[in-house]
Amino acid sequence: MIPVKASGWFNTDLSEEERRMLIISGLAPVNDIFLPLFKEYAKIRLLYGGRGGGKSEAIADYLIDNCLTESYFKCYYGRKVFEDVRGSCFDTLVYSIKKRNLQSQFNYSEANTSTMVITAKNGNKLIPFGADKADRLKSIKDPTIIWGEEFDQFTIDDFLEIYPTLRTTRGKNELVISFNTHKVFPTHWLLKLFFPDLYKGDEPAQFDVLADIKVQKIFANYYDNFFIDVASYERDLRLASAGSPNLYEAIANGAWGVIENKNPWLYNFDIKKHLKFDLPFLPSFPVYLTFDFNNDPFACIAFQMSSNKGNRDSFIHFIKEFSGMMKIEEMCRKIKQTYPASIFFVTGDRSGNNQDLGRNQTLYQMIAAQLGIGMRQLELNNSNLEHADSRILCNTMFMHYPNLYVDGKNCPNLSMQCQKATTDEESSKASVLLKNRQDHKNDEFDAMRYAFQTYFHDFAKKAYFGVIKK
Repeated sequence: MIPVKASGWFNTDLSEEERRMLIISGLAPVNDIFLPLFKEYAKIRLLYGGRGGGKSEAIADYLIDNCLTESYFKCYYGRKVFEDVRGSCFDTLVYSIKKRNLQSQFNYSEANTSTMVITAKNGNKLIPFGADKADRLKSIKDPTIIWGEEFDQFTIDDFLEIYPTLRTTRGKNELVISFNTHKVFPTHWLLKLFFPDLYKGDEPAQFDVLADIKVQKIFANYYDNFFIDVASYERDLRLASAGSPNLYEAIANGAWGVIENKNPWLYNFDIKKHLKFDLPFLPSFPVYLTFDFNNDPFACIAFQMSSNKGNRDSFIHFIKEFSGMMKIEEMCRKIKQTYPASIFFVTGDRSGNNQDLGRNQTLYQMIAAQLGIGMRQLELNNSNLEHADSRILCNTMFMHYPNLYVDGKNCPNLSMQCQKATTDEESSKASVLLKNRQDHKNDEFDAMRYAFQTYFHDFAKKAYFGVIKK
């Protein structure tokens, strides 16, 4: 295979038959941005970006070419879940073979029950794998190349199991991984290893883990792909984003860490406007604590705000979340250790006003005792807003409040839930927030909602002309 720039290929006045014959003769148009994949060696290759960039097809072309030309080539290709391999990686590899009329050079079966093993007539192989079962990773033996598709779905443990298998001396060793960036959040292990300047987790690498390892990074979006109608595909992406600028920025332009949510509950949350990292703690300002009471997790959000509510220079900073399966005593101890000299004010879920029969006091009274604050520092609501009213309140805040920020590093769950929160389509009521104990716990998000109700109802009511009922 002789890769040639797709930009020149499609700008050349050739008939479809002439193009077909050139491909059969060995020429292969490749999107310009992927030419380094074919021309430069790297031990680790990362192909990432938005949708439609042609990452998978470029990798398939590269693997098929190596399978035909290397004296020893044994590639394992796969995804996190083995059942997903057939409709993605395998189909793309087969397409790469067919478009270059190479069927006679390979043995494989497209039957739904086939092994998906692709064997070249020279004995080289491409073998599928999945990381959803430990024995499937342990079956990887003497590979030269491993391709992991949608690698953001793999865990760090999967990577630690896979990477050391690339040790054969019979051929060049390469790990090729591809993924879309919108599902990679600031605390993701991929950022910790390969993009440490973007990583915002609690456990940064203590040394350069990639020292002396050649790493190739290729970032591609749909407008880098000469094999599609870019204008038409852009319209499709806008439709797929359902009018969400956050989602469009992610799937079209490769923004990091954006959740697909076609019916967002918090539709005015904008990651570029509202998501910050390492917001400053202001020692001279009080710390406001808003609680949501569940066992898994028990959640509290700490925030600071200016007293001049709604002015141009006013602010609300959600600076820290505390959550997990813990008792009130442990939660309050962590809060006091984090802010030992701060003045606290407390609000949250009205259920905290219920009597705790074991101690004959409310949960909020227990919190006050543990934090060492007076009852006047408990600023509580008698009831929680209906979800429809809370939705108006929250979206009004994110639309109109001057400097409203969520710390993406110190509030990872809250920042994710702001993007992920969606309406419950099965509810008979409008604007009900979907909540379950699997993918939509929303405990930190609920804590934020209660804070807005306590402190910013009047601001939002004024901004929204009195639509919200107290």
